[in-house]
Amino acid sequence: MTNFVRRFLFGFVLVAAVGLGSCMPYDRPALRVGIHLWPGYEPLRLAEMLGYYHSERIKLVELPSAEEAIQEYRNGVIDAIAITGDEALRVAAVEPEEHRIILALDYSNGADVIMARPGIADLQALKGRKVGFQPDAVGAVMLTRALEQAGLSLSDIEPRPLPVVEHVRAYQRGVVDVVVTFEPRRTELLKLGAHEIFSSARMPSEIVDVLLTRVSLFETHEAAFQELVGGWWRAIEHWRKQPDDAARRLAVHQSMTPAEFLGAIKGLELLDRQANLQAFGGGAGALRGNLERMADIMVSRGLLPATKKVDVEGLLDDRWVSDAP
Repeated sequence: MTNFVRRFLFGFVLVAAVGLGSCMPYDRPALRVGIHLWPGYEPLRLAEMLGYYHSERIKLVELPSAEEAIQEYRNGVIDAIAITGDEALRVAAVEPEEHRIILALDYSNGADVIMARPGIADLQALKGRKVGFQPDAVGAVMLTRALEQAGLSLSDIEPRPLPVVEHVRAYQRGVVDVVVTFEPRRTELLKLGAHEIFSSARMPSEIVDVLLTRVSLFETHEAAFQELVGGWWRAIEHWRKQPDDAARRLAVHQSMTPAEFLGAIKGLELLDRQANLQAFGGGAGALRGNLERMADIMVSRGLLPATKKVDVEGLLDDRWVSDAP
């Protein structure tokens, strides 16, 4: 065999080996990301549908409610979780050194609502009414702000703690006159004749959804986190350029028509990279100030212990916002 042939064969084998190496399977377990039914989390699902997430690196785990998602996260069944800012504060209060918010997903600027029966015209008419709400989550914060704006207090109403899955049923059965809820339940209640008397549009940027995860996963799942955040950017870009396509893909999951879905997301501000850089970077409407105000409300309502107030600045980590492609 001539030297030329030997060199050619060696080069061929080397190129083949490099090619095979680039196709080697991912040597980490997939990052398990928990989501539940909320339109603001749908860009994650869209990213999966469009192939921006590789199944060996990222696995979306659908859960029935925020409560169950939080429980699975606490039990280590999932590695990251899409939840509201107040829920993230409650989780972090237990082990603050272990958890970090790495991405702001959306602001609810009208998607969280208070729905009332016909004849209940405004917030002042809540006095003496049976009001259903989720007591340990954003529902309590929404109700607190609404009552403040109406000059009422919790003692002026008949509060009825309700899990989210019971919101529509409780209204149908007459258990409550009013429900503090969100999409897609808002659309279901509209079909039953309820109307909106308050929304998060009257408290803009106060309700934020975030992605919470564990610090211990940063080194072992660096590529997965980059892909997770980068896929979020790409999905939002696709959503903005092709809203009808995004609605067609996602509406079925929300039990809506594409037109209903597009109407439901009008109350959401999906946060792209620039919005995240602003949110993590400070200034007006910054994430830190938002969450600190939320923590104060939660302490006043007994939803967070005053002795365990979360260090919000330490909870925020912008490395993926800054570095994700």
